[in-house]
Amino acid sequence: MRKMLAVCAALVLLAGCGGGSGDSADSSDPSAQSAALVLQSQIPDITELIELDEDNDPNDLIGRPNGYTAATVVFDSRVSCEGDEPGVDCGATIEEWPSPQDAEKRSEYIQDLQSGSSLLGSEWNTLRGNLLLRVTGNMDPSDAEAYADVFKSADLGEDVSDKLPDAAGSEAGSGAPSPEDEPWTLVDSGFGTQYGYAWTIARVQNDDDHAGQTVTVNFNLLDESGELLASGSQVSHFSWPGQVLPVATQVEVPKGKKPATVEATVLVEDEGTFDDQTSEDWGTFPGKIYQPEYSDSYAVRFEVTNPTSEPLDGASFQVVCTNKAGEIVGGAGEYPDLIPASGRVLVDVSSLYTTTKPAECTGYLAPWM
Repeated sequence: MRKMLAVCAALVLLAGCGGGSGDSADSSDPSAQSAALVLQSQIPDITELIELDEDNDPNDLIGRPNGYTAATVVFDSRVSCEGDEPGVDCGATIEEWPSPQDAEKRSEYIQDLQSGSSLLGSEWNTLRGNLLLRVTGNMDPSDAEAYADVFKSADLGEDVSDKLPDAAGSEAGSGAPSPEDEPWTLVDSGFGTQYGYAWTIARVQNDDDHAGQTVTVNFNLLDESGELLASGSQVSHFSWPGQVLPVATQVEVPKGKKPATVEATVLVEDEGTFDDQTSEDWGTFPGKIYQPEYSDSYAVRFEVTNPTSEPLDGASFQVVCTNKAGEIVGGAGEYPDLIPASGRVLVDVSSLYTTTKPAECTGYLAPWM
């Protein structure tokens, strides 16, 4: 048996060697995803859930012989992912096995491996039926215990859709419709935190047939209880009809406080319009997200093209990062010195305000005031 485990460990680190034996799980048993949703409904530090599939499973076990049937990665804002793939180090993972015996074998296998080498890290494992909860050893013991308590005592099959955090959890806010008689829309809002600051963002759409209007947004950061922690505001303007304009600013978070949501209030004024209007949409650009070496934060790189035949020496480049559900979880602002006429430049945003890895980041190019 020891020889078999050693061979398996050499092939795939922590991938497990489940035997697939024992009583199978009942079809009415809770799933890994339903259990993760219950955890998210009771632990406010959970910011995102990602269901693993055959394309993003770091263990390459899902749906395979001797593997788990499903798994969900739980992202917790109190820890940082150590790699580019979703895994236990992001907070926790719930694995769904064919039988309780398979789940127990998996737990024993992981603990045996980690007890033999500190290089393999550590984690807390909790079993419940055919489900295995794995919580990263980077979590504080009391926080890991809270995970285990919910996992062992809660109804893991409960429908908790009405109990989940608004928008993207602890890192996001939500948009609100503009008054019906106003020719603009607050598409959405949110924020990301880093270095003791929050980067607050609101995307406002120009629904009018002209541009040049002044757009002012006030941001209120609130904690989980609704206490107002800090406020900030930013002024921008619409540059073309139909424009989706990100308005963003940095807000200092009081020491020891943790924002949960952001309220965005928009004022659009159509008097004294700006001169730098254009009928041409300057476009949006997809970013390549990466984690710099020796850093626990994320960065994003863009290739930005000048859509005009004139050099741009006064452009704003606002970055909006979202999770898989399309909800804002962070961003940043850059102001390129010069983009050649009809040319292109690389814009590298190394100071990205987000504590979780975004699913995607989009850059919005527009004239600067």
